[in-house]
Formats: sequence, structure tokens, C-alpha cells
Amino acid sequence: MTLMAQAPIGELEDASIELDRVMRDASKIVLRGYEIPTDVQLVRPGERFFDERGLQMWKTVTGLLAKLDERAA
Repeated sequence: MTLMAQAPIGELEDASIELDRVMRDASKIVLRGYEIPTDVQLVRPGERFFDERGLQMWKTVTGLLAKLDERAA
């Protein structure tokens, strides 16, 4: 699962730490004490987020959108 949050650039590190803590706490509640580790990737202005796991879905969605554009033309 990918979860994204947005914060002012000056607060990015703190927001990342807080989000990590909240997600770990949530996993402990839902899973009765078991904590799921999180992976953090900070994306700063001018950078792009990319997750290899979502590549096939991205291709599917963009393909469907292209078909819709063709029909609308």
C-alpha cells in the first residue's frame, strides 16, 4: 500500500516522522500489538514518485484513458 502526504518543504522531515509513527501505531491497534514497519520515500519539488509495483496499473489506466480520448475525438 502506498500512502502519500503533502507538507511544506520546511516541515517535510517532521511530517514524514509523524506519519511513520501514526502508521506504526495504527498497525499495532489493528493487528493486536504487531507493528508493521514502514518504508519512507521523500519526494521533493522537481522530483517524481515512482513505485515499480504500480507500473502495470499505471499502464492499464493510461491505456484506458487513451481509448476514451479516441472515442471522444
